[in-house]
Amino acid sequence: MIDQRDVERASEHFRPPDGSFERLMLRRDRKRRDRRIRAGAVGLAIAIALGWVGVDAFQSAPPGPLDDPTPSPSEDLGIFEPVAGRIVYGDRDGIWGLDPTGPADPAAAVRLTPETGTPLAWSSDGTRLLISRGDLDEQRLFVLHADGSETQVTDPPMVMRNGATISPDGSLVVFHGGPATPRGTCCDLYAVDADGGPAELLLEVPGVVQEPTFSPDGTRIAYVIGSGDHSHSVWVMNADGTDAHQILANETTQGAGHVYGLAWSPADDLIAIGIEGATYTFATDGSGFTEVIAGGDRPYWSPDGSQLAYTGACLEDLDGCGLGVADTDGPSMRMFDFAASGPWHPAAAGEGDEPIVSATPDIQE
Repeated sequence: MIDQRDVERASEHFRPPDGSFERLMLRRDRKRRDRRIRAGAVGLAIAIALGWVGVDAFQSAPPGPLDDPTPSPSEDLGIFEPVAGRIVYGDRDGIWGLDPTGPADPAAAVRLTPETGTPLAWSSDGTRLLISRGDLDEQRLFVLHADGSETQVTDPPMVMRNGATISPDGSLVVFHGGPATPRGTCCDLYAVDADGGPAELLLEVPGVVQEPTFSPDGTRIAYVIGSGDHSHSVWVMNADGTDAHQILANETTQGAGHVYGLAWSPADDLIAIGIEGATYTFATDGSGFTEVIAGGDRPYWSPDGSQLAYTGACLEDLDGCGLGVADTDGPSMRMFDFAASGPWHPAAAGEGDEPIVSATPDIQE
């Protein structure tokens, strides 16, 4: 039961954006517009050179929209083709894709990149992957693109602390962090253009804020506020940092235990949270809090929302982890004892070039 007095007292400490988020949105929109103008100019020049377009086209073509917040799924996933519909995870030898229906054998995984890192989230079209790198005190964020290039979106003194996510349209990264300071200090929620640029304050939050996650339509962000190992509550706000409100009180989350993972379901009806070795789901209004996985946290939804990937026992450096895959409506599950949990590529299974089990990666000793 949510105590309205607690909500009102906590709300007094929230500071709305001071206009910096709006400036970030304007910069993002200008970048998109400039890219479209450049791409249109190149395409038009090619068309004219080939005789496809007459001069009348300049005079009669109506202007198109400057921004489309919901891009169509990519027809070319680039370097991500082999991991379409698969779970990606990181270890000391790189980032890998694992077929959750394939054999529980590391030789059946595909190495996406030999660069180490922890995959955090996909854009909804599967062409951008958000990755964190660095130690626990100074984690930096990168966006890996379908053409194999990378964009570093945070750099000391701005670092990520307790979670990050990318918007469904792939344009914005939201993270908990701030200036690099000794571990244990609290930070706030920031937003940064996924193509790079300065991070802007999105929401100033009391206590320890963790694990931001976007709703499937990109209009809302859920996150956890707590004290590290107790007193956790779940909040939801608009994507611009306004209308922050509590949906789940710490009495419901059972109070004790660190939070490891928060994930909004693809169907927009449930949110999953990992708390100290267990995973729970609840409705987006906070009702129906239910344990669905005992012995695993760091949940990630399958593209169709029917399953959750989670991490069991795991060493600090992510080696020796156990990745589990469980049905959300029943006890059926599988375990892979060589991987950690990671985000599920949003493409439907089988949309990649070849089944993942047909590849044999170069596994380093």
